[in-house]
Amino acid sequence: MTGHGTRRSHALQADLRRFVKDYVKAQHAIEITEFSGAAAFEVLFTILLAAVTGGAGLAASAASLTRHFAKFRKVGQLLLEFGEQIKKARMLTDRHAPAKQTASFEDFESLGEVEIPIIKPPAPRAPKRPPGLHNRGWDDIEVQKFKTRREVDMDKLSAAEDSAAKKLKAQGRSGEDIEQLLSSGDDFKTRRLQLGGKLYGFDSQSNPYGTKNQKSMYWTDEAGYQDVKSKFYKDGVWDREGVKNYLALPCYNRADVIDTATVTQPHTAVESTIGIATEQIGYTEGSYSTGMLGKIMSGGGSQITPDSKAISTVTRLTGTP
Repeated sequence: MTGHGTRRSHALQADLRRFVKDYVKAQHAIEITEFSGAAAFEVLFTILLAAVTGGAGLAASAASLTRHFAKFRKVGQLLLEFGEQIKKARMLTDRHAPAKQTASFEDFESLGEVEIPIIKPPAPRAPKRPPGLHNRGWDDIEVQKFKTRREVDMDKLSAAEDSAAKKLKAQGRSGEDIEQLLSSGDDFKTRRLQLGGKLYGFDSQSNPYGTKNQKSMYWTDEAGYQDVKSKFYKDGVWDREGVKNYLALPCYNRADVIDTATVTQPHTAVESTIGIATEQIGYTEGSYSTGMLGKIMSGGGSQITPDSKAISTVTRLTGTP
């Protein structure tokens, strides 16, 4: 082979290597992992054979390679596109070239390697906070007249309510606290909390008392927390409006922080389903105010009242909902 022919051969090999590399990058990861190196070589050899012989040598190998063609279904389009790009590059370097040219195998040798532009994927968009007044960063939130809607006759408690009331009394809860808890939910039952179990409570960053009060009657366990998270946490953003409604969070609670505690002694706690609650709430931002609005919170989540003497000091999780 002459020196000129050798140089043309080397240029062709370089272009084909570049083509194979860019082609592999363009394929879906699953296709590539399922496609062996031997199969890739066979298909590439067939491409070379077809290019050199004008297709005469293709029939001999086609039968054994048919099973591979589906995985390289884009190869024909990529070759044509590569040829067209070569034609355009040639026309830019030769102003006197004919306006119309047909891409051919010679185009792969004419200019050496052609730089293929790298297309960067669009930058991910910042997640948007869900709709709802409570999801906005208001300067001030005023709340009045929070009230649970279930009425409880302490002299006519059901068996489940009576059992819960006795357990709460054994925890050292006052009569007022017991009535308040019984009116906040339904489907009361007792359950055993194990050593090391986690308790979670949504709270307000602006809570004047700091973290959630250790004596609070309103917690949820790991299962309850994951239930809330599955419903109201998406793309790294909490739907605070949804959390507040589902847990019927009272008064100042913005649901913009999560507190946690750990069970330090195995004991029996009271569990219930959170009921409907209402409140008057107003939002203010700068000189704008919504005025006081009536709000109904549907409830539906679960709540647990542990023995405050059998849980750790409350800590605040890193990050805010």
